[in-house]
Amino acid sequence: MRYRKILEENIFSLKELMKQGYLDIMLMPVKRFLNEIKWKSELEEEKQKLMQEEENKIKAANKQKR
Repeated sequence: MRYRKILEENIFSLKELMKQGYLDIMLMPVKRFLNEIKWKSELEEEKQKLMQEEENKIKAANKQKR
């Protein structure tokens, strides 16, 4: 059951990210599917990192103003 839930979440994520239909993703080769999931997770990690860096810059700028 856990594997199925993870799979469904990954399919939903790829549908949203790639703007493709469920059937298109289900017919995708497994290797490509896994590569897309890996790419998506790396993209999300990079996004979080950039957001954290920007937040730290804003905090530092606010401290200097005081």
